[in-house]
Amino acid sequence: APFPLIHSTVEAEALTVPSLDAPALQRVFQMADELSRRAGPGALFRLVDMQCPLDVAAMMWDKLNFYPALVKHPEAVNGLVEKITSLQFAFLDEWYRRYGVEFIAHFPDYYMPRGVTLSVDEIGAVSGKMFLQYFLPHLNRFSERYGGLGIHCCAHARHQWVHLKKVTGLKLLNISNAGAIVGEAYPFFADFVAQWNYDQSLVPLEPLEWMEQVPSNAHVVLDIFANSREEALMASEQASSWNDRHE
Repeated sequence: APFPLIHSTVEAEALTVPSLDAPALQRVFQMADELSRRAGPGALFRLVDMQCPLDVAAMMWDKLNFYPALVKHPEAVNGLVEKITSLQFAFLDEWYRRYGVEFIAHFPDYYMPRGVTLSVDEIGAVSGKMFLQYFLPHLNRFSERYGGLGIHCCAHARHQWVHLKKVTGLKLLNISNAGAIVGEAYPFFADFVAQWNYDQSLVPLEPLEWMEQVPSNAHVVLDIFANSREEALMASEQASSWNDRHE
């Protein structure tokens, strides 16, 4: 179907939830089944790139009508979000039944023994009040249902950081932004969650320059780029030396 699929609250309320037999979803499972057959039972899948329910609603609904509806027609928005959530739960339940609960996150590529990972980008376009209304309850539902949550966010959402700390069972937070905002994230979330952040404006910093930005109580993954084996070995030695001095 062409996007946007929805142009009014009437269309949102009339939308029905497809079953897992829908052709688009069946193609996903058919491809995954074949990959699973070829790779064998020990291979881990990377989870499909799944947006949180409100993000999906924002993609389906004409933006000129969607944003006013967040304020004027919350019942219609919540109804659509609930439909999206029910389909996502059905899909994930079947995915984990077929391929197991262990997986590699959709982005970036970290291991999850269980849980789910979601992209949460629409939070940059709404207020903190709307985060608490439309995002937090559903994020917590995903986390509680599947035993943990990883979040990727590439929105400019500094105003939502205090609310992200209310998400239960958050295992890793990935903030993908350009600018000093990533440097601010390390201390802000240091006592709350592991971080794997991207900031293209900081490349190419030397390994020690990366590490000097990280508080000692933070648990982070750092990307260190090298153009040759020699550069990689030097970066590894510098990082080891830095760790020895700061233990």
